[in-house]
Amino acid sequence: DGRRHNGVVCGTSAHGQASVHASSPAPSAIRAPMTEMLSATILQGHSDNIVAAAITADGTQVLTTSRDGTARFWDSESGICLKILSGPFAGVRAASFSPDGLRFVTASRDLTAKVWEIGSGRTLATLAGHRLSLNAAVFGPRASGCSMVATASDDHTAKIWAIEASKCVLTIVGHEDSVTSVAFSQDGTQLLTASCDHTAKLRDVQSGLCLVTFCGHVGGVLSAAFSPKGAHVVTASFDLTAKVWCARSGECVRTLEADMSWMRFAAFSSDGATLVMTSRDGTAKLWNVASGECFHTLEGLCGEVGSAVFSPDGGQVVTASDDGRAKLWDVASGECLRILEGDGCLVTSAVFSPSSALATDASG
Repeated sequence: DGRRHNGVVCGTSAHGQASVHASSPAPSAIRAPMTEMLSATILQGHSDNIVAAAITADGTQVLTTSRDGTARFWDSESGICLKILSGPFAGVRAASFSPDGLRFVTASRDLTAKVWEIGSGRTLATLAGHRLSLNAAVFGPRASGCSMVATASDDHTAKIWAIEASKCVLTIVGHEDSVTSVAFSQDGTQLLTASCDHTAKLRDVQSGLCLVTFCGHVGGVLSAAFSPKGAHVVTASFDLTAKVWCARSGECVRTLEADMSWMRFAAFSSDGATLVMTSRDGTAKLWNVASGECFHTLEGLCGEVGSAVFSPDGGQVVTASDDGRAKLWDVASGECLRILEGDGCLVTSAVFSPSSALATDASG
């Protein structure tokens, strides 16, 4: 996860999930570069802007939701539309697959999250209780049985829901501004929230007790993510910094500063040794977590960089920016391996499938 503000934040987790969160207008096409990144398939058919996209953990299907009121499932290799669902998708701000790939959840401006069964297209649960728009919705990890969903909202709260009962089992209060992102720990026992109140917080999922407050930013926190083993947390903020924290003590162990603009998004590599961070000034940088040194600035990006994520093996990074391109980079050399051309429109997000063979981008 992530925060909107004229773009899209996307991310993959160590729990087999991948999601893309969109807020600015995006077009009605998704490109899915295929194995070896040698070609691209155009996923086209929506009659209005795409506002959210997600990819299954096995990389075989892509989900898109659009302001045309539909959700579409696509075969990622052939580009064939496999299924069209009609429903309340026009106001969706975020979408995420369950770790088992059988369901997906949407977070919407209509103040609800909905859990859908992919095979039948049925709505399994409507999660209603927030007082303002939702910014994110994610499933609990496989360790929790995929039975939970967490949501983040502009109403200053996050909620944890039991899917089968369509019931809120915990409302997390304590933030003083919009909650921008939520993320479960790998074992499902803790929930990480980020907020525009300048903080991120770590909570016990059962009791809601605040275990740690990550306090030190002087601007809103747009995203927060666990390191792969859960020992650290990274936050990205309006204050032009990203910070790495000890998840247990809440101590800031590293502050990474942007050159000119606020940090959009930050994510760990699969081994936790490297960070990629994007900024509104049109840059993406690779940082060594242990030393705090920036060892590559990815050159040649134009416009705001909405997202950057590692391939599951950590050897590559894909970036998406509003120059209409997604780019694939080699982490070791910092060289651009491939430019994934759009159709002259805004490319707002990109994400790898866990196999490293597939990437998607939402564009406009």
